[in-house]
Amino acid sequence: MSTTDDDLLGWSPMDAASRAIQAFFGLGLFLLASGNNDELINNFAKDTLSSLEIVGTGSDSENIQRYLGTRNMFYEMFDKTSFDLFIKKNERIWQLFMERFNLRTCQLRMNLIDMHECINIPMLARSMKREERYLYQLPLSAEIVITYAKGGVRIEIYIPPRLLILDMIVMLLHTRMEHQKLETATSDQGEHLMVELKRDGLLDTYARQVLILATTVCDNILTEYGSLVVELLKKENAENLLLDEIININKQGVTQRLKKAPAAWSHALRTNIDIDWSLINDMTTLVQIRNRLVHPDGRVNCWHAFQLSPMTGDGWQFSERINPYLTRTRYGVMDTYIGYEYALARFCVDTTLHIVHLLHSLIFENQTPWLEFAPSSEGELDLDKVAQTELSFWRN
Repeated sequence: MSTTDDDLLGWSPMDAASRAIQAFFGLGLFLLASGNNDELINNFAKDTLSSLEIVGTGSDSENIQRYLGTRNMFYEMFDKTSFDLFIKKNERIWQLFMERFNLRTCQLRMNLIDMHECINIPMLARSMKREERYLYQLPLSAEIVITYAKGGVRIEIYIPPRLLILDMIVMLLHTRMEHQKLETATSDQGEHLMVELKRDGLLDTYARQVLILATTVCDNILTEYGSLVVELLKKENAENLLLDEIININKQGVTQRLKKAPAAWSHALRTNIDIDWSLINDMTTLVQIRNRLVHPDGRVNCWHAFQLSPMTGDGWQFSERINPYLTRTRYGVMDTYIGYEYALARFCVDTTLHIVHLLHSLIFENQTPWLEFAPSSEGELDLDKVAQTELSFWRN
């Protein structure tokens, strides 16, 4: 009986044999990790590397037999284990380790499809001290990573939109530091403000990065959740006209998606969530400012974008939500909007986080569980607490 490509999961005989040996090592490693088995693990690793060297010199028929034999050993080991994190589906777990285990990093990386098909969700939630809904409401790009660690295995979840948001917050922390430097310099030197631009003239730069990253966050969330809405509608066998409308919106730019997606998603999914249109309009204005900041016209256009009249100007207009942020700085210039850069950056971050929560609630009808940043008493982001709990590398 001949072995087909399906038997080898689409791999060539040599690659299939190599991946099989690594998959067998991965399962064995995770099972041995919970005990005091350092010497056994080291010997297991040496034997695995020796087997991989043999694969490179073997013929196709030899490697096919090696692959089949290793797969049988994997099934036997998996059947006898009490590794209850994985669902007892031999062929699917075998495919998972074949495709996703990395020998160099000793990591098994899973996407959401892998997680739902291979993992015991209640047990994973308990092991991570999370509610099950946390796992069911992750963005589509999330990855679950199981890594060998001394004394056991470590399970982590990587959420790309969350990492983007943390990047944005890091830029806000830098903006605040530059703001504080200028405030101190003004206080120390009275009316004659002198700063070394080479070192201190970065407030504008970091504030721009906050706006740029905020738009990237919105783009990412609109893309991920837009795709999820399409899949949910397909699952419900929604009308083609409704499905086509959502697909068409998903193809548009960030500004148009911000304006159209919330109402379209709410109608399509029949969710009973009030949409704060002042929030949507504020985020749209921030995106438009960002568009000018990256415009090829260069520095003059960027400078113009920052000199906004927050409420009544002919250019950028925000809702009354911006009022609490508009505190006059010591280094501001009278009769201009120079000095509001940090305020704009702070307002941008808070607005972006509210947008993420709104878009999430339109699908799941609750706050975003994977974005549990603590608000301050004023309802804004508690920047110091985020720096302490989420950004352990940060030093102010």
